[in-house]
Amino acid sequence: MTGRRKDRLDALSAELSKQTKVHTLVLDVRDRKAMESALGDLPEDFASIRGLINNAGLALGIDPAPKCDLDDWDTMIDTNVKGLVYTTRLLLPRLIAHGRGASIVNLGSV
Repeated sequence: MTGRRKDRLDALSAELSKQTKVHTLVLDVRDRKAMESALGDLPEDFASIRGLINNAGLALGIDPAPKCDLDDWDTMIDTNVKGLVYTTRLLLPRLIAHGRGASIVNLGSV
């Protein structure tokens, strides 16, 4: 499980670890190099991946288009689109290697 906010990851991990093994990574899906490093070196118990839920997202630049800050749009696109692409691309070989089928769920909003 990944996220930018360690405090939120820790809280969710504490809750989920009562039922299953949990591994958390504090990182930003917009940072491709950090993603490559973190996802390329997963502990053995978490190296075989059968499912991926892309849930990172944010809404910025929601003013009318002529008034929007393009930096906000860049941040939103980098998170909502590129983050999904980076994560899926980096984990796809592991999902395929599992050999027994896998699932990818992409969550988004409009």
